[in-house]
Amino acid sequence: MILSLSQALTRYAKANRPDLLWQITKFPAHGFATTVAGQCANVPVLTRFAGDNFREHTLSESPGKRLRTYALNNVLGRVAVRGSDATIVLGPYGRKQIISYGGTRTYEIPQPVNRDRFRPASGESRADIRAKLGLPETERLVLTVGRVSQRKGANDLMKAARTLLCRGSSISWCIAGDGPLRHRLNSLPNVTAVGRVPHSEIPQYYQSADLVVCPSHFEGLPNVLLEAAACGTPTLARDVGDCALAASMTYENSDRLPILVEQDYESVDLNDRFDPERLRDAYSEALLKTAATGDW
Repeated sequence: MILSLSQALTRYAKANRPDLLWQITKFPAHGFATTVAGQCANVPVLTRFAGDNFREHTLSESPGKRLRTYALNNVLGRVAVRGSDATIVLGPYGRKQIISYGGTRTYEIPQPVNRDRFRPASGESRADIRAKLGLPETERLVLTVGRVSQRKGANDLMKAARTLLCRGSSISWCIAGDGPLRHRLNSLPNVTAVGRVPHSEIPQYYQSADLVVCPSHFEGLPNVLLEAAACGTPTLARDVGDCALAASMTYENSDRLPILVEQDYESVDLNDRFDPERLRDAYSEALLKTAATGDW
């Protein structure tokens, strides 16, 4: 796949002579292919590092998969870092990672959030929204949105939910998302695993919650944190990637989760860093300056 993509991009770049090749998603594989094409066709390349790919192999289930994931992310990723003319990162952590792998030119530009769709509820109480969604009408509702997998912290979530259950806590935990560990979550009486939710309904889930928890082991800057903040809901996240930019509180030790979810936090104000006009200008600058690489 990577070879085919590299060849196709190279043919396109040589035939059409674009001012710039810009990789947006799947940094290691697509970044590698885009960088190779740019060097073969002598076209500037701008890559985008939006995750935490260099550590991803540490959670692989087997030595063979761990080696494969390491090679994909760290070997091909290093080529993308060193071979591109500049890299967009989401925050300080991403910048540090790229520099540590040999990158020298970075733009710090987080992703935008649609504030027309994700906004505080108007005219409805949390209890009303919960009733409409069929969620438990408890005093405190904790929400996690995303794939239900080990990588996304589902095992830590289950452990925390069991601890809360043993304590007799009245907290309910709603999980919006599907994945290999969902059936195990459904066995816990204080967890409601609703499965995959239509994207149009996700804002209501944020609005219904007292706290959104992101326990993922690997992240760049999760959309979940930005969307929850835009809805006025406090957030708690593992301190990975650039989560600290958009979380009300971060943690390192998952054993503290049962205590942390019982506490109150203020919702995050999405400041000028996430202003749509600022982001537009930042992207324009990155694109234009990289296309004119002699302007550094």
